[in-house]
Amino acid sequence: MCLSSASFIDAADSYGPDGAAPSQIALAWVLRRSPVMLPIPGTSKVKHLEENVAAVDIQLSDEEYAALDRAAPNTPRLDAPHCLTGGGALPVSCP
Repeated sequence: MCLSSASFIDAADSYGPDGAAPSQIALAWVLRRSPVMLPIPGTSKVKHLEENVAAVDIQLSDEEYAALDRAAPNTPRLDAPHCLTGGGALPVSCP
């Protein structure tokens, strides 16, 4: 899942608690989208690791969540268990 579009980054920068990084908002959005998915962001800096972990505590309002969803219209729904296929490019339903 790629969340680097300008519209998503702009939306992520506009929502969430003051001082939250867009990457934290994106992680909070992904966590809310699916109870069965765990994002695994990579980083080489402790500061970024701490930011990523802190995203768990960010609670997006329904309005914020909907705005972020609109900013990422081609993102597959992740509200059921999925398998990664095709080189991990797209989540698809598990057999």
